[in-house]
Amino acid sequence: MIRWFAGHKTASNLLLIVMLAIGIFAAPTLLRETFPDYSPTEASINIAYRGASAADVEDAICSRISDAVKGVANLEELSCTAQDNVASAVAKMSPGGDVGRFMNEVDAEIGAITDFPAGADTPVITRLYTTDLVAAIAVYGDMSFVDLEAYANDLELRLFDIDNVAEVVVKGLSQRQWQIEISSDVLRQYGLSVGDISALIRQQNIDMPLGTLSSSDAEVQLRFVNQSRSIEDLENLVVLSGPSGGELRLGQIANIEEGYELEEEKIFYNGERALILEVRKNKDSDAINVMAGITDFLENERAMVGSGVTLAITQDMTSIVADRLAMLVSNGIIGLVLVAGTMSLFYRPRLAIWAILGLPVAFAGSFAVMALLGLSLNMITLVGLLVAIGIVMDDSVVITDSIYDHAAKGYKPIEAVVYGVKQVLPGVMSSFLTTVAVFGPLSFLSGELGTVLEVMPIVLLAALAASLVEAFLILPHHLKGPIAHAVANEPVRFSRWFDAGFEKFREGSGRVADGAIKIRYFVMGGLIIVLLGSVGFFAGGNIKMEAMPDMEGDVIEARLLMPQGTPLNVTQDAVGQVVDALARINAQLAQPEGKELVQAVQVRYNENVSAGETGSHVATVGVDLLTAEMRATGLDELVPLWQEEIGDIYGLINLAIQEPGFGPAGIPIEIRIQGRDLDQMKRASRDLTDYLEGYVGVFNVMDDLRPGKPQRQYSLSEGANNLGFTSEAIAAQIRSGMLGDIVDDIQLGNQNVEVLVSQTQGERSDLDALDRALVTSKTGQSVPLNVVSNYVETRDWGKITLVDGVRTITVQADVDAGKANASA
Repeated sequence: MIRWFAGHKTASNLLLIVMLAIGIFAAPTLLRETFPDYSPTEASINIAYRGASAADVEDAICSRISDAVKGVANLEELSCTAQDNVASAVAKMSPGGDVGRFMNEVDAEIGAITDFPAGADTPVITRLYTTDLVAAIAVYGDMSFVDLEAYANDLELRLFDIDNVAEVVVKGLSQRQWQIEISSDVLRQYGLSVGDISALIRQQNIDMPLGTLSSSDAEVQLRFVNQSRSIEDLENLVVLSGPSGGELRLGQIANIEEGYELEEEKIFYNGERALILEVRKNKDSDAINVMAGITDFLENERAMVGSGVTLAITQDMTSIVADRLAMLVSNGIIGLVLVAGTMSLFYRPRLAIWAILGLPVAFAGSFAVMALLGLSLNMITLVGLLVAIGIVMDDSVVITDSIYDHAAKGYKPIEAVVYGVKQVLPGVMSSFLTTVAVFGPLSFLSGELGTVLEVMPIVLLAALAASLVEAFLILPHHLKGPIAHAVANEPVRFSRWFDAGFEKFREGSGRVADGAIKIRYFVMGGLIIVLLGSVGFFAGGNIKMEAMPDMEGDVIEARLLMPQGTPLNVTQDAVGQVVDALARINAQLAQPEGKELVQAVQVRYNENVSAGETGSHVATVGVDLLTAEMRATGLDELVPLWQEEIGDIYGLINLAIQEPGFGPAGIPIEIRIQGRDLDQMKRASRDLTDYLEGYVGVFNVMDDLRPGKPQRQYSLSEGANNLGFTSEAIAAQIRSGMLGDIVDDIQLGNQNVEVLVSQTQGERSDLDALDRALVTSKTGQSVPLNVVSNYVETRDWGKITLVDGVRTITVQADVDAGKANASA
């Protein structure tokens, strides 16, 4: 086979053209993304239960979900997290299961549950990880927040015009509401309650189809429309009317304002109120192409809106892939130049040029296999291609040297290339098989990390296999002519000088080898000592291990966790302390060329990924730094300085300063404690946390069971039944006044607005006023709440997690890979 291809130029050239053509046509079809798709198949089940505590949600919702879903085929794990007002469950499918059947069964089992509480919303079931984040865009400017919301919503719709944009999520914005607030004094004056007002609005706020009237002339659709589509319409709504024609309108007794459901749902970018638009793509779309479309869109948008609105990209998930692609190209070019230059020192440049042809052929073969298997260009496959550069070049050098050596001995060109290749063929094949033995097992790793790493050996071995085809079947023919010319002609003066110098170096190396052989036992003993020392050094934990390399990035976050029930203004004070400390550190740390270390600061309230909680008691401060290549301050220096400058924050539970994690590596330490008694489990968790904190290099140790908000638990007092009161009646009146009733949901263009009726903010934030609040019995008698009820003050847990129906506490911790091993 080798001789036949060496002697037939058409066959070898045709094979070369075919391999290169396949690679050239395959390369543009490859998707570019950050990581291979390692996400498991998971179904998310979310059920809102307004006003409920975590314990209520656990009993009324999570327990029922666990019982219903446990029989689903291929269910690997079901976790349900109960928090105030909401239950969030995730059903994870076992590898190899049928995705469609799994989702259908989960949906059917949840739909079959008939005993959810009456106040719970309809379950929302979605499949997770169907899209990938491409970029996040901050939108802010000199305008009212209502106008900013309208502009962001318009921007959201127009971003879908970009090819392959699958989802746009607006962050920093909660549900928009028209909030109708009525004082209890006014309600008593007119003999009304919040429930009465809610019922009246529902009755008079109608948009209903009535059917079709068929006549001999035409068919006419009938509809009754009396829906309030503005605050002015609501203010003119008739609440009471008399026989004399007098009317009492809602605006006369209530204060109606536009607001938002969650005050704490807000984002500040460089000190200005902003909205963040997260742009996501389909799994089968090219991330870099989508990012290019976003960049073009923003350039056009900036030109249209002028200086009144700022559009800033706060997160670019494609930058890593683009950098790795640039590195691959530059390393490939450098490799080609180095190999060509080095081989030209020993042989003629024509030999070097043909020898380096193996690299593009190897890449072409790898691209073809990647396209065939549906792989993408990502951080892992690019690592495989980078590794292949060195190995492919080694094989080409070895084969070229062997052919040149045979030609120098007087073999004819055809014989020189054939015998030269055959002589090194066992060694080259052994090298290839060794690489297979080393990298092949990565294809059989399990879990999410295995899903990511399994693509690297495929790409690497495909490149090496293609290079072997080129080295054994294509390269010999192309070296046949140049090798004869190189042997027949006298080398130039530089080559003679270099050959003489290298010969002296080789003779010196030979004498060193001869000396080592004479004292071989001493040398062997030294090697054994070095080997044992290396094993001991590794066993002693001096060589650190981590799943994925810890590359210093350009973003760092400070995640604050305060006690549940902390008012937003207290959290804002704590955030201000963190941001002010960062500003002082930024002023102290000088950077090259006078640049600022801190490029941008983003404050996100109602978010803390580490704690897994939302509310007015959590916040995240995200900092965009000068790029790692340009800045003079590393994160190892910045983080301790920032923590020291922040100082003590009153009431703080945890402050974690770290890089936002991404990729498949996961959390270094994660330990679960399961049982029934949460108090006992919490004690075990504290002991475990204290134990982990004793390790050097372990930080950000935290569990997910923490006290919830302070509670008042009301019950019916003695004698209340005699006055005509029932527990249900009292609870309903308190709930309507405190929590409010959502009486309508109106769609105004691309904005959705809820209509909420409640008592005034002052009454809803004053416990003494609540005690004095009047409740009405079924006989119409009104008495203060503290007369017909008793209460006890308590505090339940703020978050309860069930894993496969069992109460679970998860303890997590980060590990500094430079100081400790997570597996130690």
